[in-house]
Amino acid sequence: MSEPVRVGLIGSQFISGIHARALQQCPRAETIAVCSPTPGHADNFAKQYQIPRHFTDYRQLLEMDDLDLVVIGAPNHLHCAMTCDAAAAGKHVVVEKPMCLTVEEGRRMVEVARKNDRITQVGTQQRSIPLNNWASDLVKDGAIGKVTEVLAPNFVGPGYWEPK
Repeated sequence: MSEPVRVGLIGSQFISGIHARALQQCPRAETIAVCSPTPGHADNFAKQYQIPRHFTDYRQLLEMDDLDLVVIGAPNHLHCAMTCDAAAAGKHVVVEKPMCLTVEEGRRMVEVARKNDRITQVGTQQRSIPLNNWASDLVKDGAIGKVTEVLAPNFVGPGYWEPK
């Protein structure tokens, strides 16, 4: 990879803003492009974070020869396709959780990353934040009493989704 690492953001909503601000603080990274299919979003995002290039189709971003890494903050159901396309285009990938929606998608992502010798990292920062570890320890140690029910809402996978 180049020094600094040249980064492209796929997505221009909340999570991509977090990534853009963090990347601005990293001297070894330079954000050089952003993509969003929503008219005006990529342009406004690029202006806000001083990103020189913006696109409405992520495939245009992946065609950039001077791009090393993409950070995918797009809707969950697009993570697999975008990660595979990025690895196939020779880009390393940071993808937000959930990485994929099915085991088959996960296997495909690993296969494409290995075939193209690309690094893929899944954004699981919530798993290592000290406050979350402390709260988990409280539950494990019985500090909140006996846990009898846990609610874990999740994104409904593609096999169950129906358009309204």
